[in-house]
Amino acid sequence: MAALLPHNRFGPYIGDEKIGQGTFGVVYKVTKEQQSNDTGQVVFYALKIVELAVDQESRERELVSREEDILKTVKHHNVVRFVDSFTQGKCVCLVMEYCSDGTLYTFIRKRESKLSEDMFVNFLKQIADGLKYLHRKKVLHRDIKTKNILLTTGYILKISDFGVSRITDLVNPSVHSIRMGTPRYMSPEVLKKQPYGQKTDIWSLGCTAYEMAEMHYAFDANREKEAITCIKNHRLPNFDGIMYCSYMKDLIKSMLNKDPEERPNAKQILKSLLGHECTTWSLPTSPIGAELPAIHKTSQVNDDTTQYQILQAAKRESTIKPYKQPRKSLEFASTEIQKLLVSKLDCAKGCDIVCGMKKYFREGVTLRDTLAKYQGSIRGDILETVRPLCAALQGTEQALDALNEAKNSAEASLSSSTDRID
Repeated sequence: MAALLPHNRFGPYIGDEKIGQGTFGVVYKVTKEQQSNDTGQVVFYALKIVELAVDQESRERELVSREEDILKTVKHHNVVRFVDSFTQGKCVCLVMEYCSDGTLYTFIRKRESKLSEDMFVNFLKQIADGLKYLHRKKVLHRDIKTKNILLTTGYILKISDFGVSRITDLVNPSVHSIRMGTPRYMSPEVLKKQPYGQKTDIWSLGCTAYEMAEMHYAFDANREKEAITCIKNHRLPNFDGIMYCSYMKDLIKSMLNKDPEERPNAKQILKSLLGHECTTWSLPTSPIGAELPAIHKTSQVNDDTTQYQILQAAKRESTIKPYKQPRKSLEFASTEIQKLLVSKLDCAKGCDIVCGMKKYFREGVTLRDTLAKYQGSIRGDILETVRPLCAALQGTEQALDALNEAKNSAEASLSSSTDRID
């Protein structure tokens, strides 16, 4: 494997910090001599060095050349950007954009809690978008995994490491049978040395999605050999610990279908994610000891009116049924959501903002317009975290209004009935 070159110099680049290990090389954080951006800040790059061994020079050179060719042809915001390439001695150097927040693998395992459903959906959207682009460009990645997904500022994800990738044949793209990639993420067809195509990347994406949800490998056996056996025999991991909506769990399972033809393609996955936004809030037990129902929110694209299961239940309340218990549950849910909102806003005016939001919701102002009123008060980096909480609060406020209408209707009905009897 490549060692650090003399004087910390790599062609016109300087640096000495090792930041990663690729499939066939070591990656360093570097700067270019006398180069900065428009604001005068130093620009960093990621430089991958592959040292060509004498006995494997032709094979390694072929893989590096393939990675370079692919990087030069792809330009997408969710794919790492190619900058430069050169040779130095027996080493081939590839220069790419620097992603400051490391790998998705490290990000997941440093967390103390699992990804929220909204963050999970956001991340999966980005990976699927990048993969859709690659597949449209006829690029078969063959090693999609959390260690090959990089994060940069603003939680932007980038697919990286094209060392084992290849451009598929336009005439017959599904005839590859050479086993390439990382065993824990390999599809059954690859492990069985059967022909495979783009759907093998979808299987790997399913493994990656499961890992994002559960913070450990999908096929997490103690030994890699056991994990491979589970994949070959299609013994899927346990999904009971995933606290997302059933739609998300079903989507992950569909990517892990043993039949490649039954797996969705990247475009279908992205379309499903863009057309579905769902958050499940598991609330604490109520003071009276009854377990509250989770709040489910489902939004259609370009629809500002959010429908909630809990709101629908409130609307179905009959005028002759008790409404006190549903109201207590809703009020408790609303209180918990408000607490979460204030803590997530992380500003001195958090309580005032939440009170203002409740007022706007009661007046029928849409979620989008309500958030627009607070753009100057809510930091952009937490807006996506706050948005589903606001939507959930909107739902409970609407549901409380519906229960009030049910109460008034019931009282009016009873009053009218008593008048007729008298």
